[in-house]
Amino acid sequence: MKLSYNWLNEFVDVSDIDPYEMGLRLTMATSEIEGVEKVGSELRNIVVGKILDVKPHPDSDHLFITKVDVGNGTLQIVSGAPNTKKDSYVPVALVGAELPSGMKVKKAKLRGVESYGVVCSEKELGISDDHSGLWILNEEDIDFAELKPGVPISKLFPSIDYIIEIDNKSLTNRPDLWSHYGFARELSAIYGKKLKPIYPDKDFKALLGYKGKSPIDVEIIDKDLCPRYSAIVFEGVEIKKSPYFVRRRLFTLGVRPISNMVDVTNWVMLEVGQPLHAFDASKIEGNRIIVRRAKNGEIIETLDGVERILNENMLVIADVKKAIALAGVMGGANTEIDDSTTKIVVEAANFNPVSIRRTAVAVGLRTEASNRFEKSIAPDYTIQGLTGTVRLLTKLSPEAKIISPLLDKDYTEKTKITIPLNLNWVNRMLGMNLERERVIKILKSLQFKVEVKDDNNILVTVPSFRATKDVSIPQDLVEEVGRIFGYDNIPPELPLIQTTPPPKDDLLFFMRRIKKASAEILSLTEVYTYSFQEDRVLDLFYSDKVNFVTLKNPVGSHLSRMRRSLIPGLYSLIDKNISFRDEIEIFEVGSVYNPDKRIRYKAGELPEERKLFSSLFLKTTGRRPLFFYAKGKLEALFNHLYIENVEILRKDQVDWEKQWFDLNSIGDLEAYHPARLAFLIYNGEVFGFIGELNPKLLKAIGIDFNRKRASVFEIDLMKFLEIAKLGEEKKRYRSIPKFPEVALALAVVVDESVPAKEVFDFIRSYDSRLLKRVELFDIYRGKPLPEGRKNIAFNLYYGVDERTLTEKEANVVHESIAESIRQHGWELR
Repeated sequence: MKLSYNWLNEFVDVSDIDPYEMGLRLTMATSEIEGVEKVGSELRNIVVGKILDVKPHPDSDHLFITKVDVGNGTLQIVSGAPNTKKDSYVPVALVGAELPSGMKVKKAKLRGVESYGVVCSEKELGISDDHSGLWILNEEDIDFAELKPGVPISKLFPSIDYIIEIDNKSLTNRPDLWSHYGFARELSAIYGKKLKPIYPDKDFKALLGYKGKSPIDVEIIDKDLCPRYSAIVFEGVEIKKSPYFVRRRLFTLGVRPISNMVDVTNWVMLEVGQPLHAFDASKIEGNRIIVRRAKNGEIIETLDGVERILNENMLVIADVKKAIALAGVMGGANTEIDDSTTKIVVEAANFNPVSIRRTAVAVGLRTEASNRFEKSIAPDYTIQGLTGTVRLLTKLSPEAKIISPLLDKDYTEKTKITIPLNLNWVNRMLGMNLERERVIKILKSLQFKVEVKDDNNILVTVPSFRATKDVSIPQDLVEEVGRIFGYDNIPPELPLIQTTPPPKDDLLFFMRRIKKASAEILSLTEVYTYSFQEDRVLDLFYSDKVNFVTLKNPVGSHLSRMRRSLIPGLYSLIDKNISFRDEIEIFEVGSVYNPDKRIRYKAGELPEERKLFSSLFLKTTGRRPLFFYAKGKLEALFNHLYIENVEILRKDQVDWEKQWFDLNSIGDLEAYHPARLAFLIYNGEVFGFIGELNPKLLKAIGIDFNRKRASVFEIDLMKFLEIAKLGEEKKRYRSIPKFPEVALALAVVVDESVPAKEVFDFIRSYDSRLLKRVELFDIYRGKPLPEGRKNIAFNLYYGVDERTLTEKEANVVHESIAESIRQHGWELR
């Protein structure tokens, strides 16, 4: 959200406070300020000019040659604006002027005709994004008596302001701060300055002034979703462009000026915080406004030109025949104001925040109005909003007349929140010694009512604009006192408290260990995916028979199911990352949810939640199936954790009746390569699986299976932790050798069908205390080896602990191992 420093200054005098210092103070006391930006410029050498003469350019069908009176003389200026007309008053940038865009005005020759300045549009002066023609100055923009050639534009239109940008997340619990007046109230309390009333009493009296019969009736059918609906009807409104000061202010705050009526509703929303909507009264059939739930399948075209299909959980504003607005979100195109509109109904309502949030999410449309309604704005804002509308609209369009009494259907509960507060307790909470008068002054400056009970106790009544899910308990009042006094003014003092270390969470520490090993040893990249996943992805992995935990209030209708496995989430990242890198190796540690198993907690029975460790590899297709690449990564992790004797079995080799493993979690087995899916077994128990994705899944995201393949594995972390603890018990330490080892190479030629591990295990099994370790360093296929044969090369390291081993001694053992290999039927190179 954006705030105007000049606008704030109209409610509380902050002219002596630097805008940047104000931003820092607001950050400490109220909400996070993302930045303060100076907008506009002094507009030097830009003056009012009067066009005295207009002639067509002899060498162009869209340019005009004008004579412009700029006060101290007449200039010839070439203009390309279609609304260039004689006797118009326009802003003129003289030679030497610098426009807000950075363009410097110079004497120029356009199609052979000299031009001594620029006649400007609003966009060129940074007022709005309107570049359709010249900015024609008139009496609505400025006192016509002062509108004469040569008057500096900066004198007539002060253009410097400071825009303070607020982080919206910090306003979630403060519906009163979604307006300029709300922040002016905060500044009044922070700096101890007087706050002006938002509107004079005469404006409120004008709202109530009409005593005749209303041309429009209002009925609220669903009072739970709309506890208050206020409206007023105007006649004789001429739809036209708003004057400069309105357009300029809205534009600098990021709101596009449209017309006087629409601009009034946006202005008042930014001023008060109450969203408003204006209907063309002549398009409301039956002269009746009905607030009701939508019908299933009902269609409304909103003002953005999109047809939206509604359901019975959504609230609409309707007439006797049709929906005319999606309540709290956006109006309907069928009652939109246009140039012919003269009779207008202005709505200011209060809607159920949960209903508005769900509707906005369901239709995929978040607006400034819905953002405010979602925060539970105060019901009495409706009257303030209409008061502001009467005040501004009658100023911009004096011909507009109110032709209805105030229509106000109010079904809100009129209960007040009162909170007893002990001042000694307040000081204990803050670690300070504030006097009673100081605490009371702070609360009153925020418009809380305070009744003194005794020296240490007061009774605080919460104002209506803070009573909607904001301030309700004594701790809330302590926060109010602390932040206005200034948390930075609280003297730092270490508390004297007794601390006890929390119990160690073995699973949490193990998760950190797995992440560290995955990144440092396996060279994988950690990713995070949402716990809820897209339907299009889940449908590729699961059949209709699999149950999911579903969300009642999803962020999108296609994101309602909670994951049962991490693999679909990792798969969804392939499409998002493949354009940035040729190969992908990622992992994730996260929670999954099983609705088929229920766990009893203090809060009740909930679906089982388990932690999983999963990884995905997308690599260029080679001779070897990618299944074995994933298997190698797992074996490296097992070795790091001292885990041995892990079996890898096919599904038909597992006795599933004795397993706790949730086979439904991995999805339809058809999502995986039929010949490359296996399960990880330890002591007869399944604790995970490993496999390759089915080619059809890669094809679904445009990847050629002949070029790339994807393999995955997934492990249950709780079971893995139990296995790792057993591995820790087997861990043995020995001192680093004091004497160097002798390294000798050995190359074995075997059939392609013989795994390298089989040769490795054979060498490692040789019984000699001199053989310390064996390392595989190369596998070669190709000439001069015949087809179907491969060369596997190892380094064998020999040594003893008490002395340096000679090469002769090492060769004796090495030759013995070589002879054993020959006798086994393998060939040495």
